[in-house]
Amino acid sequence: MPIYHFDIADGVRLEDPIGLDCSSERDAKRAADLIARQIATDLDTAGQERAVVVVDEAGSEIYKVAVKPDASHATHTFHRIPSARS
Repeated sequence: MPIYHFDIADGVRLEDPIGLDCSSERDAKRAADLIARQIATDLDTAGQERAVVVVDEAGSEIYKVAVKPDASHATHTFHRIPSARS
């Protein structure tokens, strides 16, 4: 199976030194989409341009997907309301 690398680009390129075995370019693109969604969920990406770049075994970039903020996983802040019983 071909190995594809999933680099992270956000002004500086963080290269994936290991890569993943994917059965096809299509599977590598799906993996990149999942990685981008996970990064958006795990990190505060608001105001930052970040992307996952798929690189094939020949070193060619074959796909790039932007990491976009995930509104469905918005951070909520909860405040304790003083009890009337205090």
